[in-house]
Parts: sequence; structure tokens; C-alpha cells
Amino acid sequence: MARILVTGATGFVAGSILHFGTQEHEIHVLTRSKGIVELPNLNWHTADPRDSESIIQIFETVKPDALIHAAAIANIDHCENNQEEARAANITFTQILADACAEHNTRMVFVSTDNVYDGNTSPVRAEDPTEPVNFYGRTKVEAEQVVRNTVSNHAIARLALVMGFPIIGGGNSFLMRMIEQWEAGESVGVPDNEIRSPIDVVTAGKALLELATHEFQGTLLLGGSQGLNRIELVRQVAEHFGYSPDQVRPFDPTQIPGRADRPLSVIFDVEPSREILSTPLVDVAGAVELVRPFQR
Repeated sequence: MARILVTGATGFVAGSILHFGTQEHEIHVLTRSKGIVELPNLNWHTADPRDSESIIQIFETVKPDALIHAAAIANIDHCENNQEEARAANITFTQILADACAEHNTRMVFVSTDNVYDGNTSPVRAEDPTEPVNFYGRTKVEAEQVVRNTVSNHAIARLALVMGFPIIGGGNSFLMRMIEQWEAGESVGVPDNEIRSPIDVVTAGKALLELATHEFQGTLLLGGSQGLNRIELVRQVAEHFGYSPDQVRPFDPTQIPGRADRPLSVIFDVEPSREILSTPLVDVAGAVELVRPFQR
């Protein structure tokens, strides 16, 4: 069993990491609050993310083989309007963790985003230039560089739009919110000008766990096997869950006051990831079947 330290444990993706990770590994969680669930092979450690000494102490106690750094402020609009807070959470905390990994010879898996791209070229590859159009993306680009400069044994995983249900904890599940609206007979508005390669939260968690014990070093794209307009995506998902695609309507997100820019078209070229990982990267139908058991 590998000893894996995880951050962001109350978030959407980290919940999947904890659920599947404890089935095969010894999982340790670095969190600022108390543990939210008890599972075999799951251990909670509390520290302020600004307190580097406490974090170093946790590394010395746990002696992790790998760190999966999933913690971040990922709300794009919040980052745009609270840039000092976003920088502290997404860059400064990453530097503290990277320093600890370097000092303790710990492999670091950093969770990044498709928002590092400008959305003007698709499909994109891991080696393509990063040109973020929002502050959240800029913090992730800078944090990626921190990891590259500090930790020799690292993997950077850029995640596409993540769909599914919270497995442990909460987080930002657009699917759960939409199903609540569909169940109430309402329609949902979806941007019709954004194209993504959605990945389900089950696959994302399993792929990150695989990377934690993998020899790959560098940057990898984690997305689904389809590039879809978001309204096409949500209409397909609605039908898979037994709702009418007519309950999905297009809307212009640029009309929302204070909304940060988003990249328009970010379709991942996932073939290199498929060659490296054994975790399958599936289409929308496959993703729905993977997340369906976790619907609450």
C-alpha cells in the first residue's frame, strides 16, 4: 500500500480520491478543518495552509510516498474578484507543499485545469502554450511552474470540466444542481458557446490515484473522449437520466454581471494520456454509468 497525502478533501474531485484511494492505499488528508468521514485506511491531519511549520511536521509524521494536491479556490468568478485570496490559496499554498515534497522526497501530483488555455485552438495538447483568459487560470499556470521548479518527481494533471455527483463531502457538482431543477419540472440554462472534453469525477479520482504511484513525470491532460458544446453535453446527460432535452435551454453567459471570461473551445487530445494510464477515459454515456451509483 502506498502512503498518499491528499489536500482539498472536502472538495468534489478529492472526494472521489478518498473513496477509491482507501480501497488500495493508506490515505492521509491534510485539511484545515475536522475530518468529515471515517473509513478504513483514512487518516485526517489538521493544519492551517499558511503554517508551513505545521505542514512540514505532518510530512515528517506521515512520510508520504506521494501528495495529490487537489485543494484550490476553483470558483472562477470568485478568483477574479478576490485575487489576493486566490493567489494565497492557489499559488502560495502550492509553494509550501512543493517545498515539503522536495525536502521529503515525496512525489507531487498537482491538479490543474483546462482554464490554462485561451480556448482559441482545439484540440489542445499538454505541450501547447498556456494563455489563460481569467485570473483563476493564471494562478494555475503560476502554480504549475512552482511545481516544475521545486519538485523533481512530479506530475501535473490538467482536468477538463468535471461532471458527476459528490462521493464524499460536497463541492461544485453542476449535475446535482441540474437534476434538482429537472425533477422540479424546471429548465436549466447552459452556455451554448463553450466546448469542453468533460471527464467524470470517478475517472478523475482514479486517474489521479494512478498518477500518484506512476513513474510518469510531466504534464498530462485528463478529459473525456468527446469534445462537446456544453448545451449538447447537458442535453445528452438529461436524456441519460430520463429527463427531456427540452428542459435544457441556451443562454448567453456574458450577460451575467461580474462574470469572468472563460475559454471558448478547449477540447483535449487525450491519446497520450490513454497510452500512459490504464484508467479508461470514456465518452459521456460511459461517464454517466460510472457516476450514476453515487446519485443521492
